[in-house]
Amino acid sequence: MSAAAHWSLPLAACPRLTLRDLRLRTSQRVLVDRLSLAIGAGELWCIAGPNGAGKSTLMTVLAGLRHADGGSVEIDGTAPALVDPAVLARQRAYLPQAVHDTFPMPVLDAVRVGRHPHLSGWGWTGREDDRIVHDVVRAMDIEPLVTRDVLTLSGGERQRVSLAAALAQQAPLLLLDEPVSHLDLRHQILVLEQLAALARAGRHAIVVILHDLTLALRYATHALLMAEDGTALHGPAAQVLTPEHCSRALRTAIVSVSDGDYTGDGPMMGGLQASWGPCAVLRVGGIEILVTRIRAQMNDLQQFRAFGIDPAAKRVVGLKSMQHFRAAFEPIAGKVTVCDSGALCTPDLSKLPYRRVRRPLYPLDKVA
Repeated sequence: MSAAAHWSLPLAACPRLTLRDLRLRTSQRVLVDRLSLAIGAGELWCIAGPNGAGKSTLMTVLAGLRHADGGSVEIDGTAPALVDPAVLARQRAYLPQAVHDTFPMPVLDAVRVGRHPHLSGWGWTGREDDRIVHDVVRAMDIEPLVTRDVLTLSGGERQRVSLAAALAQQAPLLLLDEPVSHLDLRHQILVLEQLAALARAGRHAIVVILHDLTLALRYATHALLMAEDGTALHGPAAQVLTPEHCSRALRTAIVSVSDGDYTGDGPMMGGLQASWGPCAVLRVGGIEILVTRIRAQMNDLQQFRAFGIDPAAKRVVGLKSMQHFRAAFEPIAGKVTVCDSGALCTPDLSKLPYRRVRRPLYPLDKVA
């Protein structure tokens, strides 16, 4: 992203978003209990947590679209509900979790909607508005889609159009609910790189909801980790998104969360351990086999391609149980056992043509 790109320059100073003793609840349970924190310029916050923890509800409260059940949310000292909607729209942009189109609209017009807070008179866009819209279209890689109808777009394409409209607002506070949902890996990285660059420039405060902990750790400066019991941790991302904290909040045994750097001797990335669990690369008959406990999904294969690993030259094997692990390893290395630490062991590792064997996310003998 060019530092001089007009769409990246907000038309107002970045406000400070402050939460004081915030409480949110449904009729059944407490979602947020006495949460206090402040978000300022130059920060990229990630909200993480299990489904139903209240992440999207919290985001609507931050955006001033829902009232809190206690405590307060303030944008530069003023409750969003007390700010004129047009003024508020110039201060903050909000991307909902999903956009449901009910009538046809050209993609370019859908992005132009983001300029509405800045229009006057009859509401026609001017030359500067059009330039910003086209710059954002280019930044979100949707130029080939501009003549399409939004009703014909895929989920990932529609998500990038919605993101483009939010960025076209030129608001310094960005509240984005799952901005990379439905996106393939290339566009996930493209979007998060753009958002991280905005935060680094120091003119924006950005809050995103993410489920991918590896991406959150890689791009976020701060994190808010929500649990189902209404408790939450917040602070610098590296201190919040630890295996211990994530295991408790997500109720899943996680032994490592990585930002994607890999220090081994093969073209694997460390982030695979968070999404793939235990794995090793075997070389059998000239074919490299990635042995993993979790079945391969299409996005995972795209992830391999993005990191220079050609799935056509490798065979990805999903192993659901210890029995399947033994069937894969024992013909090569002898009897396979599971150590107390959960690590995969063989009588003689020298017989196993592997790059690296990682500790599993779950004990292998407990996997169904």
